[in-house]
Order: sequence, then C-alpha cells, then structure tokens
Amino acid sequence: RLADDNFTPVLLRNATVYGVSPRLRLDVVVNDFVGSAVTIERVAMRSAGAAWRPLIHVEDLARVYAAALIADRELVHAEVFNVVGPEGNHRVIDIADTVADLVPPAVRSSSEGAYDERSYRVSAAKLQRILPRLRLGWSLPNGIRQLRDGMIGAGITLSDWRSDRFRRSLRLRRLIERGEVQPDLRSRQTVPA
Repeated sequence: RLADDNFTPVLLRNATVYGVSPRLRLDVVVNDFVGSAVTIERVAMRSAGAAWRPLIHVEDLARVYAAALIADRELVHAEVFNVVGPEGNHRVIDIADTVADLVPPAVRSSSEGAYDERSYRVSAAKLQRILPRLRLGWSLPNGIRQLRDGMIGAGITLSDWRSDRFRRSLRLRRLIERGEVQPDLRSRQTVPA
C-alpha cells in the first residue's frame, strides 16, 4: 500500500545466510556446524537432519541487494522475491556431512529421535527471471571452506562458539537482563526531544 510514484519497495525474502562477515553469527545452520567442527571436532546436529533449508552465502546476498537497488523500477516495483543461492535447498544432514568432509577430523553426530518441524524449500525462479544477469558465485563447499579457514585463522574457541558474541538470542537475553533493552527489544535509552 505504501508503493507509489515516489517510493518503490522491493521485498527480498532471504534464505538462511551463511559465510564469513564482519558481524559473524554462529547461530545459523552452516556457520554453527562449521563452528562446532572447528571447536569440538564434531558436527553436532540436534535432529535426524531430514529438514530442508534454503541457503545463500552472505556475499551473494549482497550481490542481490545491489542488483535490486540498480534494477529498472518497472521490474522490481512493489515485487517480492525469494532469495536463495545457486544450489538452492539442502537437507540439514547433507549440510552436516559436507562440513564433516571439509573440516577434518570432525565427525557428524545426530539426534535420531528428534524431528525439526522447520523444514522448507523455496524457489528463486522469479528473481532469476526478472534479473537474468545476476550471477551468484558461492557454492556450499566453498562457503564451508571459507568459514573453516576464517574461524581457524581467527582462533575461534569453544567458549567463543557458544558465547553471546556470535549468537543473537543469547545476546538479546543478556541485553534484556542488563536492562539495556526492553523485552519488546526496544532500547531503554531515551531519545532527546
């Protein structure tokens, strides 16, 4: 409803983002698995791994945002696009196996009885049709290698991997406990009049 001649919203529905970035998160599936493999030499799954996850590397996501910003208005005006990497959707167990293969001597473990209800797949066909020159370059194995090398190079430890520095829900809980953020996630700081 806000879209008009002066405002062109473009809605990008991002897949789960992975890869090295300045604000690294270790609470998303690929990054979490690599962190687990690097720090405890085990890819610690919390389910049997049958669920699906759409994935996109953070650098490819930046390419999508840049392409949407410079696209012809008539192509993207008030449109919604699923954003998923070139390999698209992956089963969690396949992600874990790929991490275990690329981060030796890590092995995969799973919780055979646990079921993850958050299973979903998406298609980026509309995005590819509307922006056919957009090229995404990251494969899951290359992203895993980048994360592995980055974490080892940075000296990520077990306490880092589990800390609120890299895990959003833990960080928010700590900010709420310290009174810096309200339970509705708004800042407690007052804005000057």
